[in-house]
Amino acid sequence: MRRHLLIRSVTCVLALAFVAPATLVGQSAGLSGVVSDATGAVVPGAAIDVLNEENGLQRSAVSDGGGRFTFAQLLPGTYTIVTAMTGFELVSISGVELRVNTNVSQDVVLGRVAAVAETVEVTASGAQVNTTDASVGNAFGTRPIVQLPLNARNPAGL
Repeated sequence: MRRHLLIRSVTCVLALAFVAPATLVGQSAGLSGVVSDATGAVVPGAAIDVLNEENGLQRSAVSDGGGRFTFAQLLPGTYTIVTAMTGFELVSISGVELRVNTNVSQDVVLGRVAAVAETVEVTASGAQVNTTDASVGNAFGTRPIVQLPLNARNPAGL
């Protein structure tokens, strides 16, 4: 009796293991595309978020070296694609319809360059030099003069 129950349990688990992925694959959709700029150059490293408009499900990815991104096994529905990249304005594409067992290709073009605010502040201070009179000066005695290397100790050489 116990053995029969064990065999039945194992059979149910194995059946579910094969049926569940097939059910998920049969009811999913895919989304892919390429992120580029206005000149057509691909943009690697862009952050892409897809948001299911009906249930709020969100998934994220980053574009690869060729600007490509892929989302596999998304639930069918209407999605919004939000793409962000440093130096570009945020791009949002809404109303992307994904149907059962379809792969949709939706390219994203990053158009305008975002405004860059940069402030450079230079602060400098220098020694003040008095060029009008000799009111600022350094007095020194004979010792520094004696220590100077003078040829034949001629004072006219100073």
